[in-house]
Amino acid sequence: MSDLNDYSGEFKPDFQFSDLSKEALVKLVETYQQIFQGLCVVAVQVAQEQLGKDAGQRQFNEIYRQVMARFAIPLLRKTLAIRDDDVISMFKYFQIAPDGCRGGGMYDFDFEVTNRNDVSYTGKYCQNASFYEKHGDSDGLRRLCAAGPGSFEHSAYEAICAAFNPRMKMEWPLLPPRVSTNAPFCRWRFRIDDEQATADRAT
Repeated sequence: MSDLNDYSGEFKPDFQFSDLSKEALVKLVETYQQIFQGLCVVAVQVAQEQLGKDAGQRQFNEIYRQVMARFAIPLLRKTLAIRDDDVISMFKYFQIAPDGCRGGGMYDFDFEVTNRNDVSYTGKYCQNASFYEKHGDSDGLRRLCAAGPGSFEHSAYEAICAAFNPRMKMEWPLLPPRVSTNAPFCRWRFRIDDEQATADRAT
């Protein structure tokens, strides 16, 4: 039987993901990414409604941090054999994460790889930031990323850096609001200093 391009046909009691074609699997993974994003949106909204915006944001940031540290990062690293703890390995995780920068049209990033331990990206499009920008919600944008330390994105990146290598540092030379609709939303740099990287390899 040929691979399934969709599941519009008869019910298969013994259905397995391996029954799907590559194209159908890609669409399914991208849909799962959108579902995860939706879960995050609803979770932070509910937390803020019940606890207030500041306390709700802090609670959601902590939930996200624990999910990444306990489940997403270790499971995906194991699944795709991402074994190293350098910056480029973290960027591999960025590409395949449940809310990752590849697939579903949620993000459009340009990467600049100086070396394995010095990588930057420019965020040309971000679905979440674009939503807040479109609706003129400066507070939502600030809580998402524009505030820098304390924002969701900053907290998430801190957690992900720590999970890969506690010596990893990050910089954010550009954050929203952007200067024009044609300008990038953000720029981030992640690095491990040369002496730190050498020490890591020696241990």
